Amino acid sequence: AGIGRATAPSETAVRTPSEISEYRHHASLSVLDLGFNGIGDVGCASLSNIAIAGNAKLSTLYMSGNYIRGPGAMSLAAAIAKGGCGLIRLHLTANRIGILGTRGIAVAIAETEARRQQVAAAVSAATTAAVGRDTATTTFPQVNSMQELHLGGVNMGSTGCLAVSNMALSNQALRVLSLCDNGITDRDLALFSQSISRNKALPLEKLLLSFNRLTCVGVESLMNAIWGSKTLKELRLDNNHIKDRGAQLAAVTLTSINLKVLDMGFNQILTVGIKAIMKSLSENTSLESLVLSGNPLDINASKAVSYALAYNRTLKKLNVDNCSVGYAAQRHIAAGIVSNSGLALKAITGFRLGSIAVTLGLPPALDKWSNEQTLKFIRFMWGRKRHEERQLVCGGENGSTTDGSSSTASKPGPADPTLVVSAAKKAFEEMGDSGGAFLLPETPPRQRLDSCPLVVNEAVMLESSSSGNIRVPILLDDARERRLTDEVTPLRKMMDQTAARPLTVRKDTSTVDPAQREHLEQWLGQHLTSLTELANLPFKDADLWKLHQYFFSPVGTSIFKKSSDGPQIVGNSDGIDTRIAVKGNQTPKKAGGLTRKTSFRHLGDAAAADPSMTQPPSICKRRSLDMIDSGSGSTGDGYPATKRARSNKPRIDYYPRVRTLIETLRYQTDQNKVLVKLRQLKYVEGSMFQGRNVQTDPDPNSDGFTTFDVEAVLDMLG
Repeated sequence: AGIGRATAPSETAVRTPSEISEYRHHASLSVLDLGFNGIGDVGCASLSNIAIAGNAKLSTLYMSGNYIRGPGAMSLAAAIAKGGCGLIRLHLTANRIGILGTRGIAVAIAETEARRQQVAAAVSAATTAAVGRDTATTTFPQVNSMQELHLGGVNMGSTGCLAVSNMALSNQALRVLSLCDNGITDRDLALFSQSISRNKALPLEKLLLSFNRLTCVGVESLMNAIWGSKTLKELRLDNNHIKDRGAQLAAVTLTSINLKVLDMGFNQILTVGIKAIMKSLSENTSLESLVLSGNPLDINASKAVSYALAYNRTLKKLNVDNCSVGYAAQRHIAAGIVSNSGLALKAITGFRLGSIAVTLGLPPALDKWSNEQTLKFIRFMWGRKRHEERQLVCGGENGSTTDGSSSTASKPGPADPTLVVSAAKKAFEEMGDSGGAFLLPETPPRQRLDSCPLVVNEAVMLESSSSGNIRVPILLDDARERRLTDEVTPLRKMMDQTAARPLTVRKDTSTVDPAQREHLEQWLGQHLTSLTELANLPFKDADLWKLHQYFFSPVGTSIFKKSSDGPQIVGNSDGIDTRIAVKGNQTPKKAGGLTRKTSFRHLGDAAAADPSMTQPPSICKRRSLDMIDSGSGSTGDGYPATKRARSNKPRIDYYPRVRTLIETLRYQTDQNKVLVKLRQLKYVEGSMFQGRNVQTDPDPNSDGFTTFDVEAVLDMLG
């Protein structure tokens, strides 16, 4: 936890509160993330007494997903209530602290806030008294109060919710409050709403009430409490039991507060409630994100969504997943989006917007674009249209053109369909060959997913190794990732060195084209996180044995449950479909005076071989096994069914460079490098080929990948 001590006491000594002052807290540690570990009450008590109590520098503590119960939460509450604690953000989600822990945390925050208000009043009084006087300034201790409190899934119940309500009654610092998944009922919410209604000084910005038991009754009390709020920006009420009445109340409340995020997903809202929200959205100028996922959208509801999206110019994200949006409903929503000349929407989920936009007359290339690319194209299309209209303006104000008509950008509402199609065609022609590449998002998707709002740029991440020690994660360094975009990458060097080398699965030995190189680099960039995680997995003898059997056993040996893992290589090493060909009525060869007799798997096979045993077709109705295997009524030769010759070539032979590396490492004491390489090979092989037969189909698949590309990616990883 970044704590030092001037002296070295006994390791078994129990620390008393008087000894806490002997500890020296880290001078720059402000964010501590210990989430999703195995920390219990004992660990939480030690952390609270030593690292939190009296630590004015530590401002954020993330303890979600641990095993903290009531006693551990009480220790943390005592540390917060103790003077000198600097915590302003506390995450305790998914810790079953119960009623005891919730009440302790709430009381500690209330005491700290009361002390802060007293100090603030004393400072104000001292400042007022010192005006016009030449007196020394009085120094007051700095008191920090909780600003963000996350208590989702802590099993607080009604009693715990009442303690939080009492804490909010006099709080003037809390900005973010999460009470998700606590079984809160309408009665509990009514008491909480009464507290925030009476406390007009509460600067609440985010209120999260997801996964509770709220109905329209509780929503009504909440909406009355937040009516006219100047600070509330985000409200999440998803996964409750809210119906149309609750949606109507939320829609009316949108007219009185500048809400930016509203989540009403996975409730029981039908067409009436959707229409009310959309009517308010069409006139709203502050909402940026709206979640309606899990609520059915029929034709009438989709028309209301289309109307709102045609007029709204501030919404940036709309979620309609799992809404049973049919084809006709998708066309209505897409029509509203493409006809809005002032569109601000950047993300929409639930269906492919580009494919539907093509059916409305937009360029066919949109069918292959993502929703983000399609929305960016629509915004680019209308931006280009506004630029043209500004050039046509010669005089007059209010956006009038040469013929006296208003410009498209100055008129809210849906544009004419012919104008939409014309503007889309001209915008697409102006982009040229760049197409979708011009519309790619500025931040790669992997970087957006990996980014954590809790961790600052200067943070240090630690993990527990297989031996139980704490270490810095073994990740691919940023320099290696940056090399992927350099002019001369390791992949290009390797391609140049092996361009003339004959390949096993390629028909030609020509140099790899730049497009394929770029394709491999993009593939590696998308899967780099997964490959890094494989490199960090602990060593297991069972995994090493299974992977070794998979790659070094003859082809056809079943090791994994899924037969489609990796390329399915069948047949002999030359790619020839070899079968045992035996002509009918052929006399078996003699050896040493003895005759080799033919064996049969079924009596019907023997009867077919011996004419004396043959019965008339009308009597003999059974089919032999070789007839069933061949799919015909008679083989005509009476010999057993033939089998495909089994290949003795192991799968690893299709990756010669990888096999050479593994043979070099297999005699070392530490076999972890071998296991890492085999794990990565199995992942890359399965992801690239997805069950394709490499030997019988040596040409590149639809993605253009071969076994040579698998080795190239592994060489880049080092």
